Amino acid sequence: MIRFALTVLVFVFAAHALTAGPLGDRLGFEVRADYAADFDGFAKIREHRLEGEHLGLHDDLGVDQWFSASFEAAWQFDDMNGLRATFTWNQFRGGKTFDHDVPHDGAVFGAGTTIDFGPTRWWRAELWYELTPWRSEWGRLTLLAGVTLDDLNVFLEPNKPRISSKQEFHEDFGAQRMPLPALGARFSVMPVDGLRLAFEARGTYVDNLATWYHEGGRIYHSQTNLDVSATIGYRVAEVEFGAALRHRVFRIEDDSKEDGNEFAARGTHVGLYVVVRL
Repeated sequence: MIRFALTVLVFVFAAHALTAGPLGDRLGFEVRADYAADFDGFAKIREHRLEGEHLGLHDDLGVDQWFSASFEAAWQFDDMNGLRATFTWNQFRGGKTFDHDVPHDGAVFGAGTTIDFGPTRWWRAELWYELTPWRSEWGRLTLLAGVTLDDLNVFLEPNKPRISSKQEFHEDFGAQRMPLPALGARFSVMPVDGLRLAFEARGTYVDNLATWYHEGGRIYHSQTNLDVSATIGYRVAEVEFGAALRHRVFRIEDDSKEDGNEFAARGTHVGLYVVVRL
């Protein structure tokens, strides 16, 4: 049934595209780079009965940089309907020398161990349907509905072996990859020709969702994503240049009888972007 529905959806979108005529700004490509001016968060990893320590990104793990790069492709079928796909890569930098024994992920980092958080990997893929029920010469309102998929692998890479026979030093939250529903809205204003101001909020929230994964029992997944932004852009011919101020909140938790894993990051980002419209 799902395959049939997807096949029908593909044919509907293909029919829209084939009958749409000249492009006329319907196809857009965007590249964006963001840097966290201020951020914090934590990691806390339990395995069996060994409760992991609550480790703050700044104070305990020494993480001092968070930046990201995104690529978007958008297709506008008509004045009301469109699709947008986004891929974002997040990168952290930093590390710390522990001044005490730190339990984490079923083992212990001994006092004096230096860890590197830099190998941590996190990417997000998003697919959005965009509905614009209102537009005028000076503005428009767009409603968003879609799915997001996060892949997170948290590394605390040590400079010496841990106090345990277990030497694995990362937790792969991505092992429970799940596409999650998301909602949002965007309000754009064009006060003068070429200038665009936009305000957008979009996100995901699920709590204690029973997944199809098992590791010491069924894994229950909770996740919060929130992205609130204000952007200003100026268009010259088919190219728009702009800057953005963005507040991002991300929290993920996986629980089972064997594991209890949490990671959170929140911060205010400044960014630059370029959009090419065809």
